[in-house]
Amino acid sequence: MRIHATETSIACFRGRVQTIASEQHAKILRIMSPNKDYSMQELSGYTGLQTSTLSARLYEMRKLGTVEHAPKRPCSISGVTIWPHKLAAEQLELL
Repeated sequence: MRIHATETSIACFRGRVQTIASEQHAKILRIMSPNKDYSMQELSGYTGLQTSTLSARLYEMRKLGTVEHAPKRPCSISGVTIWPHKLAAEQLELL
């Protein structure tokens, strides 16, 4: 019996990886407060997720419309000017 690596990899991604991503989306949304913005380092401290993971999740969440960029500001941890993230206006209406 031959196993098609491409098919099993895609099935794994759609199952396990997408489930993890959804759980991480929920974790991020749970800590975000209305009218507050967050740098990835700040979110990392609150969620325990690595900034590389947060980068991927926040990109997905921007595409979904659940979060958006806030005006630039210095990160409270690094002092570097960043584009923080905040809950999107559509998300605030659901609260």
